[in-house]
Amino acid sequence: MGTGISKINSYNIELWIFAICLVLSIPPYFLWQLSSPYFVIGCLLIAAKHAKLSDRTANDMFFMFLLTGIYFFYGFLNSTSLQGTLYVCLIPILFYADRKFLTDAFEKFVYVFSITLAFSIIQFILVQILGISMPAKSIQPLNKAKQASYLAYTFYVTTNQWGADILPRFFGYYDEPGVVGTLSGLILMTRKFNLKKLINIPIFIGGLLSFSLFFYVIAIAYTLIFVLSTKIKYMVLTLIFCGILYGFYHKYYQDNEVINRYIISRMEYENGNFSGNNRTHGGMDAWYKTYFENSDDYYFGLGAGASQIYNPGGASYKDIIINCGIVFFAAYMGIFTLFGFYNLKFSKEFLLYLIMLYGTIFQRPFIDSFVYIFLLYIPVIYLINNQNRESISN
Repeated sequence: MGTGISKINSYNIELWIFAICLVLSIPPYFLWQLSSPYFVIGCLLIAAKHAKLSDRTANDMFFMFLLTGIYFFYGFLNSTSLQGTLYVCLIPILFYADRKFLTDAFEKFVYVFSITLAFSIIQFILVQILGISMPAKSIQPLNKAKQASYLAYTFYVTTNQWGADILPRFFGYYDEPGVVGTLSGLILMTRKFNLKKLINIPIFIGGLLSFSLFFYVIAIAYTLIFVLSTKIKYMVLTLIFCGILYGFYHKYYQDNEVINRYIISRMEYENGNFSGNNRTHGGMDAWYKTYFENSDDYYFGLGAGASQIYNPGGASYKDIIINCGIVFFAAYMGIFTLFGFYNLKFSKEFLLYLIMLYGTIFQRPFIDSFVYIFLLYIPVIYLINNQNRESISN
């Protein structure tokens, strides 16, 4: 009896440690200066302890081999140091971990992320919306390419950039509101936007307050795929709500420069692109289209770090192609797409996964960031379980 209880307690402790390390690896503002892989290593050590292959089929093993191979290739191709190569080559440990452990760890991660976000939202509302003065200190950005400094409060940060005080976007503890928007969108998509669970509410509010284009697009996509087909009333309510918002904007804020810059202009579509797609800088798009796409380097890339020369401070799927080439990029996306298809077949869940995968890589191509890899791998496992539960209930 005592041994059984001890094993359960040990399992739960490991889940919480994994979840906390995952949140700290994002990283929050108070760890910006550390630049340490120790939190990821902590996750990988726990995942290695829970490695389990006994329940995997031959096809499962084949995809695990492909996922491992693509990361080994990436580690040796795109790392500038031995430490970086070892770090990337250890990431595939995640793919061998027990799937039940990973889904349980995801649940704990959601709790840690949501609870910390709740404190951040409360202080954000008190300071930015209600105007209550609270102590803050100036800190330097995580990304050295950024010019503006940050104001760090106890539970959130904000930028000193022009317009931030007029239309404050919610950064949470992180260096961009897009981090909150992307993570919130991926979590809620995986959990099918189940707002009946209170733990999902702070994540939803955080995504809304971030004004992240990714979050809004992914929320609309989920609504179109899973809600409107059976609940047309939500479409009517959405249209009414959008009409009210437009009327309010037209009456009070049509000439407001900040509103136009940060919201309305981001929705404009011109020259084959959304103006809200601000993932490239320094004229990179013109160089990419006129020179790089027509060069031999397009196939196999310019090597590690090249994207920061041509896209300084940016983050686009084109960065992967510049560094590693279109052949690697197609292989990477193809493997993850086939992995999702093998497990989810032709289903709404598979379409959901494609939106998460391609939407994330399009604007946050951090394929060596453990938290993003985890949130692109876990939905397949989580959505399989959801399909199984639905088939049993039917």
